[in-house]
Amino acid sequence: MEIPSQYERLRVEAEQASENSDYDLSFELYAQALELMPDSPEALKNMGRAYLDKGNDEEAEWYCRKAIEIDPTYWRAFNNLGNILKRREEWPEAIAMLEKAIALCPDESFCLVNLGNLYCKKGNCKKAQYYYNKALSINPSDWEAQYNQAHCFLEMGKCERALFLFEKLIDKTKNRYLCEVYACIAKCHYGLGDYEKSIQVRYQVMEHLKPEYHYYQYQQIAKVYETMGQPDLAFYNCLKAAENQAKDADGFDFLNRLGYELFKFHKDTRIRKKGIQYFLENAFANPESDIAHYHCAAAFNRFGDYKKAAIYAEKAISLSPHPRNYFQLANAYRGQDNAASSLKVLKKMLDIDPSDFYEAHEAMAMVYREQGKEKLAAKMESRLEALKKHRESLDIPQSFIHKGEITYTLFWKGGF
Repeated sequence: MEIPSQYERLRVEAEQASENSDYDLSFELYAQALELMPDSPEALKNMGRAYLDKGNDEEAEWYCRKAIEIDPTYWRAFNNLGNILKRREEWPEAIAMLEKAIALCPDESFCLVNLGNLYCKKGNCKKAQYYYNKALSINPSDWEAQYNQAHCFLEMGKCERALFLFEKLIDKTKNRYLCEVYACIAKCHYGLGDYEKSIQVRYQVMEHLKPEYHYYQYQQIAKVYETMGQPDLAFYNCLKAAENQAKDADGFDFLNRLGYELFKFHKDTRIRKKGIQYFLENAFANPESDIAHYHCAAAFNRFGDYKKAAIYAEKAISLSPHPRNYFQLANAYRGQDNAASSLKVLKKMLDIDPSDFYEAHEAMAMVYREQGKEKLAAKMESRLEALKKHRESLDIPQSFIHKGEITYTLFWKGGF
């Protein structure tokens, strides 16, 4: 088989693998294709796409720039590079790359859609709509342009217009994206105050999802019922969400998840009290689990019952010297206007890990400022900025920065 035909076969197979979300296979196939044609701008661009699918922006950027170096007129590489830079919110260069792609190929609608998406992400919905309209003038059947245009109207609060556009998309949408369209329709109805219809559409969304993905829909239905002033139905749907997420419906994870649902997503006092109840049941059922007691401490801190928060935080610390437990104890002391004890605990937290937990630096700066110790507060804030820069320099996904099921800052607003 000649090299061009081998290359084309690998390229097509790689694209199919990527479409099926089999990114490891698509990466391998794109790499094989590149070995056959190492100086091909298309092969280099595709290799960049493979790295992007695996979350490696830096390598993806390198391959796109290499493709442009070989062929400065290859608009697809400019388009992909613009999208990579957009993900990193490097706006000026991202805009320049996408504008270059449009200039090189003005009749291609998806470059215009990508530039519209950039402006939408920046919050400039008016400019985003300009590019979506321009894309649709070139290709009126461009599904992504239609979807993003409708979504942009939703972001602008123009729910009636967004609803009209989303409903037009239903018959044009493939099954794998249909649930997204229905979810947006539910948001439109919610924004228009038609709560019953919003709930009805959420159940339609679940018809297009596997049961294990129903969690978010139950969560949203609970929010709607809370808005309607029906806490019992809100609680029931929190229960369904927790069951959907739990690894063991009879054990620790279920109680933990239910308390988390009730506390994180709701403002109604009655619902939050039920959240505390489930955290307490969790701690009672798992007396040797520090995280069960941590959640009780965090919940009481958020509720303003700082004495009880301190009791559960101290119990959590006795079970495990994890910094999150010290953080809740410091929060509890500060809630009781005991700044000295709060600072002592935060310093202990820093002794455990002085480099990773910038929440302690942030908290100490706030306590020092409340005491009128501006120099010490400024010193903590300076350290905080240095730690933030250090984190940004690490190639670590944000989801791994905080350890534990819930980040330290989840209940921060209740105390600190």
